[in-house]
Amino acid sequence: MNCVSLLLISSRIILASILLALSPVKSFSSHAQQQQNNHDDALTGGAAGQHINVANDAAYSDEPIGFRLTDYRAPVPKSLTGATTINTAELEALLAEKQTMRPLLIDVLPKSKKPAWWPQEQVWLPPSHLTIPSAYWLPEIGFGTIDEMVEIAYKKFMQAMTQNNLTYPVVLFCRENCWISWNAAKRLLQYGYRQIYWYADGMDGWVRNLNDTEVVEPEKLEQP
Repeated sequence: MNCVSLLLISSRIILASILLALSPVKSFSSHAQQQQNNHDDALTGGAAGQHINVANDAAYSDEPIGFRLTDYRAPVPKSLTGATTINTAELEALLAEKQTMRPLLIDVLPKSKKPAWWPQEQVWLPPSHLTIPSAYWLPEIGFGTIDEMVEIAYKKFMQAMTQNNLTYPVVLFCRENCWISWNAAKRLLQYGYRQIYWYADGMDGWVRNLNDTEVVEPEKLEQP
């Protein structure tokens, strides 16, 4: 076998190895993107999987006095008064720190709704929910208004998780351009919590950096 043949075989082996290494990343990214898109209906009222284009809107919105009540999938403010806004790199650094109180991670992305176009005769199963490892998924606490019993249960959950420590670090997140996490962070500030981190990049930023994720079920809040 001559040198040219050996060179061709080696090139093919290297190419195959590269494609094999990249395939899990592509599969993971596609699954995460599909899971995220399936939640857009809950945020916008549109069909599941609808593409939300915010590139032509203003880069940021003004910070309102109260909660955001509608159009939750839209440009958000740069910050939240009383909270610390962090990006993906800052969250990674925060989680890597050795500290007595590891930040409590709360994913507030709403549950996916059955698409309006889904055939009635077919059973619809909601997609699995990917989140940051060790995060709790509380899909009902980021809307502009929430049920009174849900709010009572949420307060009890926070008291238990933070051991009634209002300075316990808490990170809230949803997706990019998602008012749900902004509302949720603002709600905790109103409860008196003083170390609130708003992770504005959300799962879009987390997945984009190829960080680990895990499948979770919604946390069951104990209602009175």
